[in-house]
Amino acid sequence: RSQVPITICGSVAIGSKEASTPKVIVTREFGKNGKLITELSKLGIESIELPLIEHAHGEDRSQLPRSLREENWEWIVVTSPEAAAVFLEAWEEAGKPKLNVAAVGGGTAQSLEACITPKFTPSKATAVTLAAELPGDCGRVLYPASAKASTDLQDGLSKRGFEVVRLNTYTTLPVSNIGETSANAAARAGFSNIHYPEKPGIAGWVNSIEDALGKISVDSTP
Repeated sequence: RSQVPITICGSVAIGSKEASTPKVIVTREFGKNGKLITELSKLGIESIELPLIEHAHGEDRSQLPRSLREENWEWIVVTSPEAAAVFLEAWEEAGKPKLNVAAVGGGTAQSLEACITPKFTPSKATAVTLAAELPGDCGRVLYPASAKASTDLQDGLSKRGFEVVRLNTYTTLPVSNIGETSANAAARAGFSNIHYPEKPGIAGWVNSIEDALGKISVDSTP
């Protein structure tokens, strides 16, 4: 059985398969990989869904419905599909007020369009371009953001004269069950060379990786 390298976003996993059919591990949350899996399948690439991240409410999420309902905003700027999902949830809680919404790009706009049609999308899907091209030169802007997002958008808008209020409405976390649970999922997906630490921590992972590399070296020896 030949070892098949599986690569996604710079990470490499080792699978086992009779033929060298390409495989890709997709690591977003369950239910958010469908489009990618479909497109890869058209190219004859098999995908395995093995989430490594999950989203959680940020520290400012509870403030968002009131801010949408009670305060006046020239723009609400939304910079990712996940930010769109959190925003729409709060928008419904606020009673669906009329708002001017700007989306950073096509994917984010599509996530909004079932409920709200964005009134502006920049020429390039980046926070820097959105900050440079957002119509107007003053007024209040609400930025419901990831807690891990950079300050590029708010800094750029502030330099143009906008008053920016940033609310960290969600964050991205590593899944809590990396270890035996993920190993079992990998085994069900057809992998045979699976290693994970019995106890979490750097030392455990180092030992597991060392064991894995040693096993690969032995298996590849003529």
